[in-house]
Amino acid sequence: MKKTLKIMMMLALVSIFGACTNANSNTNSNLPSDSKQDKASIVGKWKGVKLVKYGKTDEGMTELLQSSIYEFKEDGTMLWYYENEVIETQTYTINGNTLSIEDSKDYTIKTLTKDKLILERSESEEISEYERVK
Repeated sequence: MKKTLKIMMMLALVSIFGACTNANSNTNSNLPSDSKQDKASIVGKWKGVKLVKYGKTDEGMTELLQSSIYEFKEDGTMLWYYENEVIETQTYTINGNTLSIEDSKDYTIKTLTKDKLILERSESEEISEYERVK
């Protein structure tokens, strides 16, 4: 059962963090323009708030997001926690408003403030929202 849950969680991670950027996306004025600043701004732990797909809240994925913590470290490592256990470790980079995660496609950072992160997957019209927890 635990192994099945881990597999489902890994598939969800790919779904959440595998994305393509929208070249015509508007950047949020709260997003720093320098890549070093961008990376510093995202460093910390983020808890999922909700996931909206095609304009409607995806209850199943929202529940998964709310049970997960994503930690972005200064060294470019991202840890994914589920029930206080590290499920996945990957590397990430930020260039402007594009967040790239190892083994995933890029996606657009719509908002990045000290307390809020909103990511967009344009090909699936998916928007995920996170709040900083640490």
